[in-house]
Amino acid sequence: MAIDEMDATMYPASQVELLKVLRKYASKLNLQILFTTHSMSLLKAMDDLVQEVTKKEETANQAKILYLKKVDDKIAIKQGVNFKGIQLDLNVVAEGNNRKKNRITAYTEDKENILFVKAILKSKAFVLDFVDVTLPCSTLMELVTKRVPAFIYPYSIVILDGDVRMNKNDLRKINNADNILILPGNKSPERLLASYLYNLSDVDPLWSKIADGYTKQFCFREYSMEQINAGGELGRQNAKKWFNSQLEYWGRNGCKVLNPFLSSISEEAQEFRTNFDNMIKQYIHD
Repeated sequence: MAIDEMDATMYPASQVELLKVLRKYASKLNLQILFTTHSMSLLKAMDDLVQEVTKKEETANQAKILYLKKVDDKIAIKQGVNFKGIQLDLNVVAEGNNRKKNRITAYTEDKENILFVKAILKSKAFVLDFVDVTLPCSTLMELVTKRVPAFIYPYSIVILDGDVRMNKNDLRKINNADNILILPGNKSPERLLASYLYNLSDVDPLWSKIADGYTKQFCFREYSMEQINAGGELGRQNAKKWFNSQLEYWGRNGCKVLNPFLSSISEEAQEFRTNFDNMIKQYIHD
């Protein structure tokens, strides 16, 4: 059986699960399977499999990696290579080869979370491949703690809103998770920004920098702070509606408000960047 681009349209965790299934049936049916891939996650899983089978003489030839490389305008086939060797070689490939970037899958609670992450990390966020799906904090924590493959290291990073810090039971649940990051603060991003703007003086220069005629009264004319901070689902939806109604006035990706806000919590923002830098050292990415 030959499979071209076995990783196509699949998340990293799904690629690894497929490899496990193929190995099972290859042994069961005495089937030889040849596949190509550009996925570093799948390549790493294959390398682990090669290391496993070579430990026993009777299975030593059950799995092999062949690395195809262009040398002097010809395709050379390298045998006996391991993941680390291929990774080092790819790191020196010229950008002009248009190699597909290997990014880290990132799950967040919502689009507001993604906007906040990008504002904090700036260009560092380019290594993340944000999944366009809205998942509540409780669901994300459950998926991580239940060790669902797509939601654990090394297949993804999960980024939660800061309000998770207000629940000690939730913090205990994720205490040992090695792929969870928590945004600064102890509220959702939209509520943090609402509080920041609400506490500004009516004559603070930031109002006029955001947009001509933009004022605190205009900012909170449709939703009051009481409505934004209300409990339960109604309060959460009020906060989101307020945020999205104001975002169009805040410049590209909300930079006119997000940047000064992050400057006001610079230590917390830097702590998040540091935690992010330390975490992604464990992951395979460009």
